[in-house]
Amino acid sequence: MVSLRCFLSSLTHQRLPCQEPAAQTRPSLLIHYLRMRLLVLLFLCVAVVSAYNKAYCPPVDPNIHCIWFNEKCSESKPCGYLQRCCPVPCGTECLSLL
Repeated sequence: MVSLRCFLSSLTHQRLPCQEPAAQTRPSLLIHYLRMRLLVLLFLCVAVVSAYNKAYCPPVDPNIHCIWFNEKCSESKPCGYLQRCCPVPCGTECLSLL
């Protein structure tokens, strides 16, 4: 709430020092804090998504000859969260991205 002194100074166009109550600064600090937390969370989400997209499967040695193939994952059997289906010697496996 604006004090009487500030109200009168605004009517007379005089420059008197007016102080806002401390209660009005708290919401702005809270909003600033929440904005910063939101920016941090957004940055973390972008980092995780970019790590997922940049993750690659290790190379498979072409000299290994397999008698049977064990496919633990495929397009019809996707891997879990933060995992990628990668070719391994004699099949496929879910490898963790982290």
